Amino acid sequence: MKAPNDRYTVGALLEQMEKHEQKLPGDLVYERGGREKSKIKAVKISIPSTPKSTDKIYQKQIKRREFRIQSSN
Repeated sequence: MKAPNDRYTVGALLEQMEKHEQKLPGDLVYERGGREKSKIKAVKISIPSTPKSTDKIYQKQIKRREFRIQSSN
């Protein structure tokens, strides 16, 4: 049996959460493999990327902190 690609596992996970009547998260931090969609079923998907040149220092720190927490789990 072949393992599914990461870009398809998020949608299946959200469908499973709805099936079991769990509340969907508003924001989801995901790995780089899920680049295909930025929003699935009103859930915003964030992936790590290089900061924009217009981002302020505070915004860069917030993004960095958010993705560090995800990578440590």
